[in-house]
Amino acid sequence: MADAGAKASALPVAPFLKLFMKPMAAASRFWSWTSEAAAGLNSRMALEALKEEVTTQLLEEFESRLSQHEAMIAQQKEQLKNDIDKRLAEYNGGVEKFAARWHQLKPAGIPEGHTAAEAAASKMKDWQSEFAELDKGATELSTDCEHFGLPKPEFPALDALREDMTTTAGAWELYNEF
Repeated sequence: MADAGAKASALPVAPFLKLFMKPMAAASRFWSWTSEAAAGLNSRMALEALKEEVTTQLLEEFESRLSQHEAMIAQQKEQLKNDIDKRLAEYNGGVEKFAARWHQLKPAGIPEGHTAAEAAASKMKDWQSEFAELDKGATELSTDCEHFGLPKPEFPALDALREDMTTTAGAWELYNEF
């Protein structure tokens, strides 16, 4: 059988057949290329479909995680709002304690002697410093409430204390100048 193939290839080829051989070889190469391209195209289409499926899965996973994150953030915001309510209650308790101490121990009357007046003035500065810290706390709480959309807190006891301390401090300043 191998001998027959060798003998056939050794036979002279008619010249008119040579004219068909070159286009046939070109056509063969063309069909080979187009079949490879079609296979490549099919694999690219399959790859694109796979990419789309993976992208869809990733997007769904992202959306799921995002909704979980948003739920966690909402829960944390509620916890912070509750913490602010607790801080407001503690703060108001602190203001009431300060007011009680202030009304009991605030400098009143005319001190006897210069050293007693200086001691009262020094104590007044301490009271004012402590009140400034309380006032700073009220500002921070108001800012926090505003940030979380809570109603702005009112501190009537703090306002009354501020007025009383301002009046008392003004009287002691006048006394010290005298």
